[in-house]
Amino acid sequence: VGMLGAAIAGLGLAVAIKTIKHAGIELAILGDRLAKQARMVGVTAEQYQGFEFAAKRSGTSITAVANGLKKLGRVMVDSRNGSRQMTETFAALGIELIKEDGTLRDVNDVFLDFAERSREMGASAERTGVTMLLLGRSGTELTNMMSQGSKGITDMKDVLEELGAVMSEDFLRSSEELVDVQADLEHAFRGVKIGAGEELIPALS
Repeated sequence: VGMLGAAIAGLGLAVAIKTIKHAGIELAILGDRLAKQARMVGVTAEQYQGFEFAAKRSGTSITAVANGLKKLGRVMVDSRNGSRQMTETFAALGIELIKEDGTLRDVNDVFLDFAERSREMGASAERTGVTMLLLGRSGTELTNMMSQGSKGITDMKDVLEELGAVMSEDFLRSSEELVDVQADLEHAFRGVKIGAGEELIPALS
């Protein structure tokens, strides 16, 4: 009985370790995705995590948010480069694009400003039109997330922090490093198989 109990305990420990390891790898993969996608749309990883949570709570997707942010970034650049339509649109909304040092404001901040203007406009054809102009086709999917204005979005970010569910910069950096190492190992193993195949396959044909 003693040996059996020890064996069962050992098996349980092995299963627990495997489960924890698997959960850790899954979390690292998530962290890697969040860090890389945040850079793609021009916001910090912390801001991106807040947007992802706000999107889930409002019934939309982070894909729609990411597409909207990328579109917003492009039209901000267009305005800076002289697009009359975009310049007049932002001016009509009362949204400043340029900081005191002459550089563009952060996409995150401009998006929050627009969310506030969207709340003020309410449901209307005007809001739909300007939303699609600045955020693209994904814009209409974001109207519910923006319905409470900038405060509604920042409140969701605060809730995420209270839940302890925000990954730190150090954690995200470690996640990217782990996933990169796994990718290196995967392709190194592929290289071994290719080398073996180059010798074996001709002999089998």
